[in-house]
Amino acid sequence: MLILNFGLVSFLDKKMRKRKKTWKLGFTIIELLVVISVLAILIAMLLPALDRAREYAYQISCMNNLRQIAMGYKHYYDDNNDEHCVTMRWLDDFSPIYDYVKSYKIFVCPSTGSNPPESIEDLENGETDYLVGSELADIEKSVNNGHGNNPYNFDPSNPSQITQQILAYKKNIRVVYDKYYRSHFNGFNLIYLNDLHYETDIGISQYWMLDENNHIIKTLDSFPNPGNGKKKDKEK
Repeated sequence: MLILNFGLVSFLDKKMRKRKKTWKLGFTIIELLVVISVLAILIAMLLPALDRAREYAYQISCMNNLRQIAMGYKHYYDDNNDEHCVTMRWLDDFSPIYDYVKSYKIFVCPSTGSNPPESIEDLENGETDYLVGSELADIEKSVNNGHGNNPYNFDPSNPSQITQQILAYKKNIRVVYDKYYRSHFNGFNLIYLNDLHYETDIGISQYWMLDENNHIIKTLDSFPNPGNGKKKDKEK
């Protein structure tokens, strides 16, 4: 009787081991589809959050660039009796502050995918992702001593009625900001040069903007850029 019971226990033990092995290794097609569906739903839920986190990282990196550029201007002002840089391209020529920042990479916003400038000439020609707004007195000094012969096709020295309205509407303050005004969550970063504080804005009309030909956009439209405010090869 003992031998029979031992044989029965041994048989049941082998049967259970075989079933456990089957449970561990065997999946039906339905089970696999369910698992794949759940994973797909989780990924779909996580991707927007990951994209948003990436955009926040871009925005913070851009703000860091702006701060370094602003510090360059601050040192320039300290060395030049608070005088702003006088250049023909007063809106996008950052060459006067290069000796204070010693970097070309900071003139590129990471959200645009642009290549950084490679020389002082690139900075002189406005090959960056940022613009610098100035006080009207600074602008008048830069536009060829009041004759208005500048690359922007804009003459504040002999303004038409529309030009007068534009000059009155623009912010009369020194500030550096994104050239592409929808770079960060459909807004743009800016830093004021007088006190180095940051802001994020969405309406660009109070700041100077350039069109595809690097001429000043003469409109009070809040969203005037034909490229929809983003760098064309980086549109989302």
